[in-house]
Amino acid sequence: MNLNSKDTLRNQEKEILYNKSLTSNPISGTGFMPRMNVSSARTTSNRLYGGYITGNNDKIFAAADYREVITALRAALKGKTNTADFYNSLHSLLINKMGAQFTAVGIFQEKSKCINIKLTDKVGGTYSSRVFLSDDSNPIIEAFNAQETVVKKDSKFLKLSYLQTPAVAVIPLMSVGECLGVMIVGDNKVEENTDFYSLIANHYALFMHNADLMERANAHANTDMLTSLSNHRGFQEILSTEIEKAEKNN
Repeated sequence: MNLNSKDTLRNQEKEILYNKSLTSNPISGTGFMPRMNVSSARTTSNRLYGGYITGNNDKIFAAADYREVITALRAALKGKTNTADFYNSLHSLLINKMGAQFTAVGIFQEKSKCINIKLTDKVGGTYSSRVFLSDDSNPIIEAFNAQETVVKKDSKFLKLSYLQTPAVAVIPLMSVGECLGVMIVGDNKVEENTDFYSLIANHYALFMHNADLMERANAHANTDMLTSLSNHRGFQEILSTEIEKAEKNN
């Protein structure tokens, strides 16, 4: 490569990294990320961002020691009381212990008949999208409808512009016979780890279900079922909160 070619490639990379017009809106109508306007964008490894394209990442992680991973899982999830913290702990575990490239959770929305997806890559970047149930050719909808794991050889169906394209498992989140959504894991060794990822997904689904039941129970405990207004207990809790606020503000 001559000097002019190197300068051209360097300028293209700078444009991609710093041009806000290309990066400020990461959600497109057809996938997670809009297409880059620069040809040959991100065709080389980026040393700053390990989640981007590289060819040797699958050689870093040997076969997983599931006993060690389960022990780490128990420690990571201890004391977690909300689904956001629970997912973040799962993500960190799968990235650091299993060598996953990214994880995602898609939650089914009954009213809009779609699955809202949040994907987190290995460097902590997050991307959001939604897939409608009418798109039954999409592996995400396929897994949700069939309530069975779908494995794909690459992640191109996610339309991620500059992340790696490892094999992907789309796993239904099953709890008490109900599919709450899907968990997606990008991992070059996904086929040998699919059973473990299914175990993780079921655990997450049960946690989601229990958290929802707890929220409903707390709401019902403070609400009159006939009028939907606060009952005596709810009124007392609100009163105590307001008195405390008033005392702090003199």
